[in-house]
Amino acid sequence: PPFRHLLVPGAARMDKGFGHIVDLVEAMQQRGLTWPIVVQTSLEHGHHKDQDLAAALARLNACGYPGLVLCNEALDRNRYHALFNGAVVIQPYRATDFQDRVSGVTLDALRAGAPIVVTEGTWMARLVQRHHAGVATADLSPSGLIHAIETILADHRSFAEHARQAASQVLAEHSASGLIQAVLTGS
Repeated sequence: PPFRHLLVPGAARMDKGFGHIVDLVEAMQQRGLTWPIVVQTSLEHGHHKDQDLAAALARLNACGYPGLVLCNEALDRNRYHALFNGAVVIQPYRATDFQDRVSGVTLDALRAGAPIVVTEGTWMARLVQRHHAGVATADLSPSGLIHAIETILADHRSFAEHARQAASQVLAEHSASGLIQAVLTGS
């Protein structure tokens, strides 16, 4: 599908770069950009008391960006997956925390053919770079994220197709049938 919106899926957490998302939306407002952006702001258990997260949520709610849609509640599976259609997913996750951690959000994005902006030096970045399914950046400032988004939007169709292909390849590489076959043949 053609580009519909930017998407920040999953529960709001500071280690997932939520502060960078707020900075981005505020900059989009200041620059007069018109990209729609959907941000999930539901909280995981244990994050309700995070004061930095509470302050970031308050800033986001007060920014006044007209294209902002907030999803404050946890979504059912169908609504969650529907958000990825036509999306460019933004994942400015903290590199030190996600250097080798797998992200289900990344896999969901690829499955939907949604290109991704990710933090350089993460597992997600290596996956995205290998498949040309988005942009990895070390610059998580609003300018850096906007530049990455613009790069994807300039060739959205190609990035989306690479994302779909990446999903198929990752599924094939990590299929249980391959493991079972290796065990049965002793390879």
